[in-house]
Amino acid sequence: MRITTAIPLGAAALIAALLSAIIHRKSGRAYALRVFFARFLGLWYALVALVVLFKLETIGLSLKWPSSLFTGNYVPLKTITQYLRQRNLVQLGGNLAVMFPLPILLYLNFPQAGYKNCLWLSLLVTALVEPLQLFINLALNIRTNIVDIDDFLLNAAGCLLGLLALRLFLSLRRPSP
Repeated sequence: MRITTAIPLGAAALIAALLSAIIHRKSGRAYALRVFFARFLGLWYALVALVVLFKLETIGLSLKWPSSLFTGNYVPLKTITQYLRQRNLVQLGGNLAVMFPLPILLYLNFPQAGYKNCLWLSLLVTALVEPLQLFINLALNIRTNIVDIDDFLLNAAGCLLGLLALRLFLSLRRPSP
């Protein structure tokens, strides 16, 4: 993703987070500041993730649906095995990292939801990414999105790792009795 794309996305997230903090300012400055940072990071992450996952910079408006758009990997662990054989840690790490912050940001923005609901919502979002990529491929005739079941598996593992990191961080932060 180019920096020229990330800056406007960050500006949009900044404006939305500022509005959210202004709404919550009656609850105290510290709370409003916490809301601002959590929402800013969450919104910027969401916008950048949309651009990265769906390659929205390359959208065309043709509605032709060639059969080549249905190609992809539908065999679990096939691509992961190839990545491991080729020592392609960038692809493995990137697919783990792209969804790692999602349960953390959900919990920071909605702590009343609890760990379990944040995890389920994160996994639901993860499960929707690949079908949405396929839909975008079909509807807009884009050949840059590759539908891969292993991307879902790695993204789901990233969600689990994010939730484990959050629980570890919160357990270390709490004083022991």
